[in-house]
Amino acid sequence: MTPTPPSPTVATTGSRRGSPRVATTPVTAWWAIALTGVILYVSCFALALRRGDYNLWGTMLIGPALVLVSVPLLRRAVRAETDRRIGTFLVVAFFVKLAMAFVNHAVAFGLYGGVADARGYHDSGVAYSVAFRSGIFQLAEEGELGRRFINTLTGGVYTVIGPSKLGGYLVFSWFAFWGLYLFYRAFVVAVPEGNRRRYASLLFFLPSTLFWSSSIGKEAWMMLSLGLFSLGAARLLARRPGGLVVLSLGLAASSRCRPHLSLLILIGLVVGYLFRRSSNLHRLGPLATLGSLAVLVAVGSFAAGQFTRHFELTSLGTDSFQEVFDAAERGTEGGGSSFSIEGLPRPLAAISVLFRPFPGEAHNAAALVASVEGAAMLVLVVRGRRRLLTAVRRLRSNVYVLYCATVTALFLVGFSAFQNFGILARERIQVIPFVLVLLALPPARRVGRLDRYGPPPLVVPPPDLRAGTVGAVGRRGAPAAQ
Repeated sequence: MTPTPPSPTVATTGSRRGSPRVATTPVTAWWAIALTGVILYVSCFALALRRGDYNLWGTMLIGPALVLVSVPLLRRAVRAETDRRIGTFLVVAFFVKLAMAFVNHAVAFGLYGGVADARGYHDSGVAYSVAFRSGIFQLAEEGELGRRFINTLTGGVYTVIGPSKLGGYLVFSWFAFWGLYLFYRAFVVAVPEGNRRRYASLLFFLPSTLFWSSSIGKEAWMMLSLGLFSLGAARLLARRPGGLVVLSLGLAASSRCRPHLSLLILIGLVVGYLFRRSSNLHRLGPLATLGSLAVLVAVGSFAAGQFTRHFELTSLGTDSFQEVFDAAERGTEGGGSSFSIEGLPRPLAAISVLFRPFPGEAHNAAALVASVEGAAMLVLVVRGRRRLLTAVRRLRSNVYVLYCATVTALFLVGFSAFQNFGILARERIQVIPFVLVLLALPPARRVGRLDRYGPPPLVVPPPDLRAGTVGAVGRRGAPAAQ
């Protein structure tokens, strides 16, 4: 009888000890799925070309280009993680952040009919890109420093990618993602005992941070600038090389957009640096400290100059800062999202920065989402009170924690003058990465009458139990029955 030829089977795997062999998906199936996806994408691209709308088909080129540029960066970031879940967080967060650009665009130009700052930046960016491609770089500009800078930045982006509004949203969202990642790396460098998974999950997936930094505007650029500065600060405070260079780049980037925030984070860095413990590991330690202080004074002078020019101040002083607060109060009183802080002391008014609007104060869908997140932040703070206790006790031993606490305190006091929920919802995303550092510390544990960090101490059994006079000790520490 002619033997029947064996039927083709898929590749199987199994263990050496005779465990059941489990069939795996053939490699050709994955190639088929990938090929189908490519065919569908090319078909959609062809349809977009027929419409002739560069805002659509240009985006279909810009998105894959950003992914290709980011692949080696993401691969390096994942390899640096010992926890695979955090590596997965990073990859998922990247694609969620890019997808949020489409959501933000739909809300701004679909739900609100284009009544958004992004429209002005887009229109100016289109005009600037035409001038840049013609070799004209000296443009007469008027208005606020930050708005002029974002107009120029958008024009530079459009010079490279073309005048695609959706593409601009993707690029700015891409800026913001890497800013968040720089915040995360700063946390890893300066707070090795912190809960990385907790910090990463909150930092990358908090709704307000995802949404507000995913459009053409100041928020995305400031997220990148503040993340760059914080990584430099973490390296400087932890005595890692390259800290001064990185933070100088971050400070220069933020000073062109929001110089008041640049001055605020610089004050936080100086406070942390002054309380940093001295190191005797090298004879040049004092000289290095003096050199670092000289650089900090130089960049501080630059930031102070940008601040005074931005607010048209003659000098820096208590009266000048009060003048800035008064201008902020007058500038944010109007609109449907305004509220009043009249009669409230400054510490109580600072609560509005992180937690308001409260659920009862929400009058539209956007305010309702903001109120839910504010309530969630309040729950995180209350439930993380032992982590905040750890932060207070580590202000001296971990100066990066002191830096984050100082920036948070100054931000809450400074922005408590704002009286508009819509503006606060956008502005406070800049301080959230600093607040989350305090909420990702290990909680303080109470042992006896003293607080200690980490797990409770090992309890040694009494001598009679160790000697076996009363009874042998069981495997879980309980005396065995006689």
